Amino acid sequence: MNLFHHAFLRVSRDPRRSFFQAAGVGTVCLLLILWGTLSSGFASTIYQMATRLLLGQIQIHHPRFGVTESIYDNFPFSPSQGDELHARKFNYSYRLYQYALVSLDDATKGARIVGIDPKQEAETTDLPQHMSEGTFAFPRDSNEAVIGYHLAEMLKVHIGSEIVVLGTGADGGIASEVYRVTGILKPISQIVDDRYVYIGDLSFRRLFNLSEGIHELILTGVGQGRHYQEPQKGDLDRLFPNADIKTWRETKPQLSQVLDMLKFAGIVTLTLVFIALGMLILNLKLMTVFDRSREYGMMLAIGLHPQQLVRLVLAESFWISILAAVFAVTLALPLGYLAETKGLDFSFLIDHYSYSTLVMEPLLYGEFGVRQVIEPLIFMFLMFPLATLYPAYVASRFQPREAIHGRGAGL
Repeated sequence: MNLFHHAFLRVSRDPRRSFFQAAGVGTVCLLLILWGTLSSGFASTIYQMATRLLLGQIQIHHPRFGVTESIYDNFPFSPSQGDELHARKFNYSYRLYQYALVSLDDATKGARIVGIDPKQEAETTDLPQHMSEGTFAFPRDSNEAVIGYHLAEMLKVHIGSEIVVLGTGADGGIASEVYRVTGILKPISQIVDDRYVYIGDLSFRRLFNLSEGIHELILTGVGQGRHYQEPQKGDLDRLFPNADIKTWRETKPQLSQVLDMLKFAGIVTLTLVFIALGMLILNLKLMTVFDRSREYGMMLAIGLHPQQLVRLVLAESFWISILAAVFAVTLALPLGYLAETKGLDFSFLIDHYSYSTLVMEPLLYGEFGVRQVIEPLIFMFLMFPLATLYPAYVASRFQPREAIHGRGAGL
């Protein structure tokens, strides 16, 4: 007897019952696929915020800069080093830093002035696309500035406002200049929102009388976008022998731990849900076995061996799992695609929210791929036969005479 063929006929003989069994298990599997899609997307969003807006995948500083944050603790950077980075498939953007006072009318706040090359910044980070108002594009030597979201609110700055920057130059003299605000960033993180003012690198050097050197070099891999990828430092220490080279995980270990905790929480949640799924399958199969006790009793009475009955029940569960997989994947494909391309928009509830020092937009995108689909299906195919073993054993213990009369539960 071909057990799989016979099991298929028995499953198809009662399509309504088979459908509801498959739909129940498939719905759980579908929810796990969507949960995995959204949780992976959330982790990728944190990664994107950290590396594409703040840190880059790799940061290079003067060894003392992380402690002193002094304008004097810079390191040399030449065009030939930039060409070498491009040859290694890195985009790069250098930054210059100095603290200063920023004022508008009677309002004055402490700020951190950041000198950048807007073109390189656009190639390396997503800051130019993260604008609340205005534009990030400005000439390197112009008196134009882009400022953080909360700093703009505190100073009551609008597009076109002229702010005064007052600080100390590298020569020890007074650095003072007027800048016209051309852009206001969306919320990113507390320090950027409250303090950062971006100006062109040539304008920064003129303002603070800094003739050479940079304070920070951030690197991102060419073609690496929203999806998470581990950075590789390689032999960058040979290219920058006297600099401190760190990945984003080393620069922000707390953020790295958050991503690791999210991954661990996902594994724990997946395990607990599949234990619950196993109990659901066990309950469904037990109900089916007792509901069909007369049928199983008749098969045993005409000579079917108990071991064959066990294999038959397991074969039936295989076909139910196939139907459940088809049900889950059929619904997961369009829903996962929508989660990845359109996302879930919670802007009707909140404007933004904070998570692990980052300020997130209320739009959650999913990350839908083969892994998000395959992992729940593999667990389901493993759980189905395991959860069906006991009901199959119960069916094999039926006494034919009692089972035919509806009393044959061999528990």
